[in-house]
Amino acid sequence: MYVLFLILGAIVQYSLWKKEKFSALFIFHATFLLYYVAVPTLVFIFNSSLTIKPGRFTYYILGSSFDDYYKGFGITIFSYLTILASVFIRYAYNKGKKPRLEKNLENSFFPMKIVYRYGWFFLLVGGGSVLMFFREFGGFRAALVFADTLRYAGTDSSQYYGPLTALFRMLSFLVMGAAYCFKVYKDNSKSKKGNILFLVSIILSMMYLIFNSGRATIVFFLVPFVLEYVIKRNKNVILTTIFIFIGVVVTAELFDIILYQMTTGSIAVAQSNTTLMSNVVSAVNDLSFPYSNILMVTDMNELHGFRYGADYFIWIFDIIPTRIFSSIGISIPRFETLNANTSSFYYVLNPLSYGGVPTDFITLGMRQFSLAGLALNSVFYSFFAMYIDKLSQKIGSKYNLIIIRFQMLFFTFITNNDLTDIIRGNLFIFIILIMLIGINRKMKRANINEAKIIQTGPQFSIYDVRSENI
Repeated sequence: MYVLFLILGAIVQYSLWKKEKFSALFIFHATFLLYYVAVPTLVFIFNSSLTIKPGRFTYYILGSSFDDYYKGFGITIFSYLTILASVFIRYAYNKGKKPRLEKNLENSFFPMKIVYRYGWFFLLVGGGSVLMFFREFGGFRAALVFADTLRYAGTDSSQYYGPLTALFRMLSFLVMGAAYCFKVYKDNSKSKKGNILFLVSIILSMMYLIFNSGRATIVFFLVPFVLEYVIKRNKNVILTTIFIFIGVVVTAELFDIILYQMTTGSIAVAQSNTTLMSNVVSAVNDLSFPYSNILMVTDMNELHGFRYGADYFIWIFDIIPTRIFSSIGISIPRFETLNANTSSFYYVLNPLSYGGVPTDFITLGMRQFSLAGLALNSVFYSFFAMYIDKLSQKIGSKYNLIIIRFQMLFFTFITNNDLTDIIRGNLFIFIILIMLIGINRKMKRANINEAKIIQTGPQFSIYDVRSENI
């Protein structure tokens, strides 16, 4: 069943590439096929070659019943067909229509001033928070000693720093937005100022990432710069993406060891006895958690109950600096995130397991209102992907780097669909999206004004006013 599903999915994927090229919808569809179709196929084909240890996701998959497999396949098909239906409806509605590139300001430097201002906002708030946070620990090198402990989800951070430092840490992630904004500004302004600001934001971003993040976040930060370069040079973006993915997979354990040694105070290159096969086996297990989740989702609902849409809203309370408000006597309600809920389910199955388990795209929908929740999730993210692609076509290629970073978020929507986690780590991307929407609206208004001038005559053109003032 899965092999046939994979073949049909590959045909659809090729059609999307022919129509959309590299796009949010293309990434969304490809990631869906990878995690819900390709990975289960590999697990079943090579199950005898896998080292199955209790507590690993492949252990739960291969220990499931045929009834669980059929249910998992059924809800996967249901979600996939809902996504395709959403795409076909949108394409049918837009048939014969092409998103118009808003040309009036396409060759103007005015939008770059907006990007520049946003870059400064990210640098001052995010970069300043990075520096203040490390200052509280006595410097970057001293802070690295605590990095691994503070990244662990169960750590009580109040034992290590106060409310104000907690606020600095929470705002530090904004510095990554500065790197993207100043890169776009640098490429279009060709100024030394842009180069310096980009370099400073990159350094501060890497300091933040090494301390706060794991392998995936660092890769997601760096990959858009690579893909933007590849697209600009008209190279094969799909082949590049595949090479990057394979490279990340086969070096996964080595990367984690290096990162661990760096965050424990040793910057020396890690010496590892890991082999290529151990990296592949580890990667198969790491990639199999979404399929394990959907095989267990019925049991999750029986144990914890439905979430009834709460996970679409509780992120609002998570981004509020609760410790700051608590220090002045204001209590902010706290909710259990869906990722914490999913992790606790696996902990019940195996108390020796450690670390968190993300809640994937299908599981989040099923945990809300069963198939109705899954249908809602599938429709929403399908249309969201198509909206991002339409926006990217309208604003032009100047903003490719920012668009690529947002498109890559649709990979995350499949693997970790808990909005609390997504927004906590990617709020700067949504702020940049607001910036792009604002730029698009300014370009659209400029085109409308120009069209009115053409219809009524050149008596009151904004360009005439500008030339008279000169």
